[in-house]
Amino acid sequence: MRKSAIFLFALLLGSATYAQEQTENFSLSNDKRNELKLNLLPTIFSFHPEISYERILAQELSAGASLGFGGEWAEQTFAFTPYFRWHFGSMYNKAASGFFVEANASLFNDAGIGFAIGHKYVSRNNWVGDLMFGAGRSFDGDGVYPRIGISIGKRF
Repeated sequence: MRKSAIFLFALLLGSATYAQEQTENFSLSNDKRNELKLNLLPTIFSFHPEISYERILAQELSAGASLGFGGEWAEQTFAFTPYFRWHFGSMYNKAASGFFVEANASLFNDAGIGFAIGHKYVSRNNWVGDLMFGAGRSFDGDGVYPRIGISIGKRF
């Protein structure tokens, strides 16, 4: 009786552990791993359109780059900002979604390094929405650049 109870306990514990591993480590091969987004804040308020491309590297990690353009009316005429994001949590079992922390670097009239936090929403139809707030400091020590945005896009 005692041996069968120990065997049954080990069997239940093993199957529960196996089931938990299967739900947490879902395959990214079935998921879409690329995102293309438009940041609405600089596009609407400062006429400085910014587009972003992001690649999902793992369930919690992604890397990407933003490219912003401005005309003669804008303070900056060009900004290139590569970033790396670490995501916490997921929505609808989608990789790289939920709250995130971002490290970024920026090349504009100067260069700098910064930090941001935000939240990424991913719909069941793979539409993406980002809310983000942060800042960076330029290497010459004089300026601070903002890293804010409300972005919409599509995961493909």
